[in-house]
Amino acid sequence: MVVICDSADCDCDEIFRRPYFPDGEHLDAAVVEPILRPYPALWEQWKAAVLVPDAMKDTDRAGLKRYHSPTYLRAVIRQHLHLSRGGDRPDPRLAARCEEIVSGRPEIAEDRRHVLDDPWQRAVRDLSDTVESVVDLYDPKYLQSKVDYANKLDDAFSREAIRSARNEIIWDGERKASAPDN
Repeated sequence: MVVICDSADCDCDEIFRRPYFPDGEHLDAAVVEPILRPYPALWEQWKAAVLVPDAMKDTDRAGLKRYHSPTYLRAVIRQHLHLSRGGDRPDPRLAARCEEIVSGRPEIAEDRRHVLDDPWQRAVRDLSDTVESVVDLYDPKYLQSKVDYANKLDDAFSREAIRSARNEIIWDGERKASAPDN
């Protein structure tokens, strides 16, 4: 899969680039329906996410393309079928160790469970090489580093917290600068 920014002249770091789904350019529900109709739960979720007024108000054009992309939708179906057949079956000790690691950070534990249980989230991770993967969420070293980083963010004077605050200010300014005038 190609990973690029929305902008043709983007020079941002690779980590901040989004999956781009050129096969979703059409933004046509008529293309989506035959793909998802055989999976009523997914079809209803898609309609609730995309067709309900204001459902996608905070989603950018790349997100809309993703929801209309046959490539993405087929990945969602694969993940849905995988989960409906029992999903991931990691070693019970590994699963328990991962749960233990994230237990001290409920927001990380909840996000991890959400990603592992949601075919839409899993599909994004399946297709992107810049977003944490499902495999990462079963890696104790990765999870420990994520918890450690979150703990450092709690200390307002840590290097990580200062850098994060600086980046938020920069990104907020960029969002405001690129927002259409109301």
